[in-house]
Amino acid sequence: MAAARPPIPARAAAGTTRPAASSPVTALSTTNTTPAQTIPKARLVLVMASSLRPVSLADKAWKALIHAKMACVSRPVDLLPACEAFLAVVDRGSFTVGAASLQVSQPVVSRRVATLERTLGGQLLQRSTRSVALTRYGRAVLPAVRRVVEATDALREQAELRRGAPLRIALPLELGTAELARFSADATAAGTDVEVLQDVPSRRAQLLADDRTDLAVLPAAADVARWRVPLGLGSREDGLPLHLESLRPGRGAGSPRLLWLLPEDDVTHVRDPLERYRDRHGLAASQLRRAGSVVAAVHRVLTRDDLVLTTRADAARCGLGWRPLAGLTLVRGRLLASSDPGRPATTDADLVELLGRLLTGPGDASEGDGRAG
Repeated sequence: MAAARPPIPARAAAGTTRPAASSPVTALSTTNTTPAQTIPKARLVLVMASSLRPVSLADKAWKALIHAKMACVSRPVDLLPACEAFLAVVDRGSFTVGAASLQVSQPVVSRRVATLERTLGGQLLQRSTRSVALTRYGRAVLPAVRRVVEATDALREQAELRRGAPLRIALPLELGTAELARFSADATAAGTDVEVLQDVPSRRAQLLADDRTDLAVLPAAADVARWRVPLGLGSREDGLPLHLESLRPGRGAGSPRLLWLLPEDDVTHVRDPLERYRDRHGLAASQLRRAGSVVAAVHRVLTRDDLVLTTRADAARCGLGWRPLAGLTLVRGRLLASSDPGRPATTDADLVELLGRLLTGPGDASEGDGRAG
């Protein structure tokens, strides 16, 4: 007699709950549903992260789903190459010629333009076998794309100009060529290449404000100045100290002698006390004049015996004599200012020392120590 067969297990009754799977792998191997149906898409990555032992075909299915899901996630786009590619194609009317101008292949340019279209969310170009034309949307975004590329080009150009460029310093006009050349050579020997710009005080301050110079020597009152040099009177010949009241015109006298104020000293802390002294000692208002240049003032001294307010060193540069100013103490004060708030102007001690020697000049008794403070 044939052996009895083992009883066939009864099917689970309708509505019977299947035992919970112990892991995502068990869930995949014990159900007929697909992984995407088993786990909601929004939680797919989180669920997969909890599976620490990918050892079966089911795990490979999980990985494939994760890769497919992550491929749909937006990734950062290198916008600049895409903008450059779009602009090259538009300006040259061809993907091939545009690619040649960028020195890349035509497929690369095509991919970059397609990337820009996906990023901006619309078609930019109408493509055909013979021509390329802007769409309405492409015409709308073209000016902005061009600004991005032009701004980047300007940034690169400026960075190239400033990379390894010398330190720019705005200095007074009265300094001579030989002095500036020696200062520049000494600065290079000390480890800093410099480019010298010369102008009047107001223009030096403007250069600094416009970031067209790195450092600038600016006028300063005596109490805040780094360098201080006494001011006196440039004249035809050297002489004893002179009281300005001696310039007061007498009755029947001819044209009075004038005192000329150079642009370098036409500043509040020099001009105001000089005007008060003039008024207090009975000089005519017209006797104190502003000179348009050093040359104009020296011309008046040589031809009309006028006087010019200046330092001993500047008088010597111009071939003039010099007389101390009696009864009134005036100094030409200067400080060093920087265009970079994060880089104090006193950082380079050697450079500050060289500037001190340059600005005080031979023959000037400087009242500043020239050290970084």
